[in-house]
Amino acid sequence: MTQFGFGLPNAATTALRTDWGSGSPVVSVAGIDEVRVYTSVPELNVSQISRNITARVRLDALPGRQLAGKITRFADAVDPQSRTMKTEIDLANPNHAMLPGMFGSVTLDLSTDAHAVFLPDQSIHQDKAGNGYVYAVENGELRKVAVQTGQDNGTVTQVFGLRDERAIVLSGADNLQEGSRVKAVSDSTQMDSRGAQ
Repeated sequence: MTQFGFGLPNAATTALRTDWGSGSPVVSVAGIDEVRVYTSVPELNVSQISRNITARVRLDALPGRQLAGKITRFADAVDPQSRTMKTEIDLANPNHAMLPGMFGSVTLDLSTDAHAVFLPDQSIHQDKAGNGYVYAVENGELRKVAVQTGQDNGTVTQVFGLRDERAIVLSGADNLQEGSRVKAVSDSTQMDSRGAQ
């Protein structure tokens, strides 16, 4: 699941009455029985976007309520400035609780590999060339292991390139060097470097 902020646009005009003398609008009527939510999906997640993906919407103005919808359309292009793709979700609004201009958040159920490995962001490092790596413990020594990154929700990041059963240093490795002797102080899923010698 990936969460994004969003805003409801100003309501689309569905009927317009004009002053025939001047041609200027006198009154406009907006249909809000169904509203369209716009959200910007980060470039990293664009390949996972498709129509009919489930979306859960929470509005700041309606605390405690969650509204369900589906992705109905998307831009098929990434904005070069924001590196995001405009994505639209249509929501039924029979009670007119959602009004144009409201803000909130969208959670999208994006598919992930059932065997994906996610690590805390602080456990993933970059070398001077921008290549990702993590520190792993092999035979009691710290080793750099090159990884590629995938989804990132701001707290954990999906990584590729790790072998099964490899203990990964989750935090505290900034002051250590490859080859340092380390000792696990908890199980392999909670490995850190506090026991480094």
